[in-house]
Amino acid sequence: MRYGWKDVLYMLKESGMKSTNLIIADGLTGLENSIPQVFPKVKFQKCVVHFKRNILNKVAPKNKLEVAQDLKEVFKTNDLYYTKEQAMKNVDSFISKWGKDYKRISNLKKLNFSIYKIFY
Repeated sequence: MRYGWKDVLYMLKESGMKSTNLIIADGLTGLENSIPQVFPKVKFQKCVVHFKRNILNKVAPKNKLEVAQDLKEVFKTNDLYYTKEQAMKNVDSFISKWGKDYKRISNLKKLNFSIYKIFY
């Protein structure tokens, strides 16, 4: 039997899961659209680890280390005082620096899997 994400979420609900506050996933077709239908109050977040991996997989080996370092400046997960505004500024700097060399990075603002959605 084949199930879609909506079916899987309903099965979780029927087995006793009343709700959750947050679901984190990456690129799972239909999941992001199915969540509000089954759990309307649940927030959805793109996975930062998968996001970084997807970016780095498209970067030339000679630039990987520097791009990875720049991504660390965007996602300062160990800084409790890092604000959304600082993150957005770092995102823009990252896109300005690497977007001219990598189309995937230059298109981040346009993509459905946008870096900006991670900070909302």
